Amino acid sequence: MTIIGIIAAMTIPVLMTSVSKTETETRLKKAYSTFAQAMQLVEAGERRPLMSYYTSTTKTDMVKVRDKLEKYLNSTIIDDVTGTYGSKVNELNDGIFYQLYYGAANYIMLMIDINGVAEPNSDGYDRFYFAMSKNSYIKDHPKVKPLDSYWRAENPDADISTCTTDTCCKNAPLYCSSLIMNNGWEIPDDYPYDI
Repeated sequence: MTIIGIIAAMTIPVLMTSVSKTETETRLKKAYSTFAQAMQLVEAGERRPLMSYYTSTTKTDMVKVRDKLEKYLNSTIIDDVTGTYGSKVNELNDGIFYQLYYGAANYIMLMIDINGVAEPNSDGYDRFYFAMSKNSYIKDHPKVKPLDSYWRAENPDADISTCTTDTCCKNAPLYCSSLIMNNGWEIPDDYPYDI
């Protein structure tokens, strides 16, 4: 019986880490897909790209983008408080939270918290960042997609191989989504955070 207890004590944490890692990968990829589809739905329904509503780096234009997303995502505002550059926090039907941030001329940053109110609510663990880019920015920088990692929006012409665990995540948690995306939506073995 003691041997079984020792084996269980050694095995269960490994299994839990594996499940948590797989769940994070799955929820992150699903969230990305949900927002990419919403951007396409806005374009089809409104007959213009989502980011065409973002004509200046103002909160007013960001709110236009947020309102269009709310309409097509059927999301609910859960926190009506906004920061200097952020929008209200919204929740999707599956418990994912998101918030938009403006300030850059060519894109709006999208923060996704894949498990909502559940802890740890930390960058690189359960909060990941993406960028929704303007069509003109995409034309000037062909490596950038309409919805892409925040790192790619910040480094539109850089070689993706320069996005490593140290440069894209450990020292800059806002860029962790790029590292996972570039690894086929799998968290690499050398990922700097315990998930």
